[in-house]
Amino acid sequence: FNPTNVSSNPAIELGIEKISAGDLVSARNIFERAIKLRPEVMQYHLLLGMVHHLEYQAGNDTDQLALTAYEVASRLDPREALPFVLTGSLHFHASRYNEAKTAYLKAYRRDPLRPDALDGLLAASWYSGALDLGSDVAKEAFGRGKLTETVLRFDLFSNAISGEIKKIEP
Repeated sequence: FNPTNVSSNPAIELGIEKISAGDLVSARNIFERAIKLRPEVMQYHLLLGMVHHLEYQAGNDTDQLALTAYEVASRLDPREALPFVLTGSLHFHASRYNEAKTAYLKAYRRDPLRPDALDGLLAASWYSGALDLGSDVAKEAFGRGKLTETVLRFDLFSNAISGEIKKIEP
C-alpha cells in the first residue's frame, strides 16, 4: 500500500495531509468517520492504525488501538503485507521482540520480496534469540538474490557466532 498511489480519495488525501502537518487528532477523526461510512476499505483501517501508532510513539497509550486497526486491515486484504510490517514495527520499538518476529514472519509469508518484511524479520529474529529462523530466512534470501544490508549483517554475525565465516562474493 502506497498512500500516494490511492486513486483520488478525499478522506485519504485529507487524512494524509493532516498526518503530514502533525495534526493527528484531525487525521484520527477523518479516518474514524470514513470507517463508519465505508468499513470495508482496508486503507482507512491501515491509516487509522498508523495514526494510533504515531500517537503511541509520542507517548500515548494507543498501541492496542493501532494493533486492532492493523489486524482489521490485514483481514480486509489478505494479500497485503503492510499491516503486519507495521504491527512488527510497533512491537519491535516497544521491545516486544517475539511479537515483532511473529508479525514480521506473517508479512514475510505474504510477500517474501518485500525488503521491510525481510529486514524486520531478521532484526526481530536476532533480538528475540531466534537465530535458527533468522539463518533460514537469510539463506532463503541469499538464494533469491535479496542481499539487503540486514541480510548480509545477519549472515555475517550468525556465522561468526557459529564459527562458520565464509567469503561473500560481490
